[in-house]
Amino acid sequence: SVDQPGTYSVTVQGQCGSVTDDILLEECIQPLEVEINGNLNLCPGESAILTGFVSGGVPPYEYNWSPIDTSSVQQIEISPDSDSIFSLIVVDSEGNQAEAEVQVQIIEEALDIDLGPDLELCEESLLLNASNQDAISYLWNTGETSAILEVLEPGVYSVEIIGQCESATDEILIEPCNELVVSLLSEEESICPGDSTGLVVEIAGGTPPYEIEWNTGEGTDILVVSPEFGQEYEVTVTDSEGN
Repeated sequence: SVDQPGTYSVTVQGQCGSVTDDILLEECIQPLEVEINGNLNLCPGESAILTGFVSGGVPPYEYNWSPIDTSSVQQIEISPDSDSIFSLIVVDSEGNQAEAEVQVQIIEEALDIDLGPDLELCEESLLLNASNQDAISYLWNTGETSAILEVLEPGVYSVEIIGQCESATDEILIEPCNELVVSLLSEEESICPGDSTGLVVEIAGGTPPYEIEWNTGEGTDILVVSPEFGQEYEVTVTDSEGN
């Protein structure tokens, strides 16, 4: 059996003479192929190295890049301003050619983040949403890494959203609830017919000063009444913010 290239001959000897023959076994040459490797997605202003990888054919190889005008080099550095196509033609020592091309894209991001105006925590919790379609990760000052944060207590909350090329931050103040709450109390639990009592308005929260209006027309925080059977009293309180 033969496992190496070369010239092999054989001589056959008979009773009346001999015969000789030979054969040349050449190394099998694989077809010439080329591919381009490198970072094909770049941030604006970023550069990258493109490398031509060759297989088959007969070295040495000649490298011809386009649209960059270079001498025969296997690697080139690129820094395109916009999406671009780069091609490479490789020629081996036998004149065989192979070609490859790649498209390099410039990443476009819009990492705007706005958590909105400061809020009051008047429920058990509220949700802050930092979702952005170009973000690949999130980091809150609480250590959470999801796009949506559940807030359980007042404080300052900030988030950094991180994309492939840039990042953006925002923060929001969550204040304790200042909800306007009104209670109506009577100075006496019960009164006799013809007697009078005072109805007292107790106010919590909101922003003073307050405007008080009874359904009887008065505007004081204490209303003295001598009610008849079945008479109802209502009061409306409005703070300086219009609540």
